[in-house]
Amino acid sequence: MEYELIFTNDYPLVKIDERLFLIDSGCQTSIALGNRPINVCGTQIYPFPNAISQLGQIESFGTLIDGIIGKDILRKYNTILISLDDKKVYFNSKLINQGNICKFVDDYVFEASIDEKKMKAYFDTGAHKIMFKNNIIHAKNKIGSKEETSFIGVIKCDEYEVDFSFNNKSNKIRALDISSYPYPDMIYFGISAIAKHYVGIEWEKSILVYE
Repeated sequence: MEYELIFTNDYPLVKIDERLFLIDSGCQTSIALGNRPINVCGTQIYPFPNAISQLGQIESFGTLIDGIIGKDILRKYNTILISLDDKKVYFNSKLINQGNICKFVDDYVFEASIDEKKMKAYFDTGAHKIMFKNNIIHAKNKIGSKEETSFIGVIKCDEYEVDFSFNNKSNKIRALDISSYPYPDMIYFGISAIAKHYVGIEWEKSILVYE
């Protein structure tokens, strides 16, 4: 199966049956934004309490979205390929057998480091930047602050320039301090942190492929 990809402000939006959905591996349960359930790829998804309704109008998306495709739907397919070059999302297609390959530690969890501080890192397709908890990592190079919209509302986050190391490669990148978020103590990284052309998951082999 293949669908149109709209990659806007580093967020992967997929168009299915004329509706737009955020592909968010960091969201455990898929969510319909609005008052009615929506059928997505044969799965009925339901509205969430009002706290999340604001996500349908996040300015970062540049458009309204109809829902979030979370881990529960993504896990139904052995392979998921998000091609930035083709502007397509492929479910259960062959992955590209070239580029970079990294094995899972756990579902969507890998080893990485920020400023040489090693931690578990979660591949969160719904994260448009690197996110980390500076009360643990203690990054020094603060470059500003900004407001971020999340499941728990709008939060002001400090922004840092950090050395992000993943799969034996390192680069300077902007990262947000989410110490005030009630998330597990991990690094969270999105597609743009590692890939310019494509990123894919294959569950049977427990691998992430990207370039």
